[in-house]
Amino acid sequence: MSKGKLPPGLQLNAQAGEIVGAPTTVGEYAFTLEATDKSQPPQLAQQDFVVQVIAPLTIVWKEGPRVEGNAINGRVAVSNYTSDTFDLTVIIVAVNEIGRATALRYQKLDLASGLVDFEIPFGSTLPIGKYVVHADAIAEIASKSAIYRARQQTPRPLEVTQQ
Repeated sequence: MSKGKLPPGLQLNAQAGEIVGAPTTVGEYAFTLEATDKSQPPQLAQQDFVVQVIAPLTIVWKEGPRVEGNAINGRVAVSNYTSDTFDLTVIIVAVNEIGRATALRYQKLDLASGLVDFEIPFGSTLPIGKYVVHADAIAEIASKSAIYRARQQTPRPLEVTQQ
C-alpha cells in the first residue's frame, strides 16, 4: 500500500495479493495499492480504491421530531444492509427535563434482508415540558447469535408549551 489506509479489521496480505479480515468501523476509506514485478527494470502498477463500510442496521430521521400543539410527531426509517432477516424492535421515547420517559412508538417486526428506508411514524401528546427524543433500533439474528443497535437523538430539547 503506497498511501491511505484500510478500514480497521482489514489487512493486506502482500504475499498473496489479497485483503483479508472483516471491517469493524463504519466509514469511507481511500487507499492506493501498488505492485511491482521482478523484471529489470521493475514494472510498477498503482490503483486507487475507496471502500465504503456501511452499518448492518441504520435508523435515520425521515421527518425529524417536531412539536405540533401539545404533541411531538415525526418519522424514522430503518434499513437492513445484511443478508439476514432481522427480528427488529424500534422504541422511540421523549424524555423530559426530570428524566420521565414517554413512549412515542414501540414496534416489533421482521425486517427483510436488504430492506432500505422502511418508515415508521411516531407521535403522542405530552404535558408541558422540554423533551429530548431518542429513537432506538435493536435487531437480532437468533441463528447467528448476533445483535445490532442503532440510535438517533435530537441535539437539543423540544419544548411543548400547550396543554
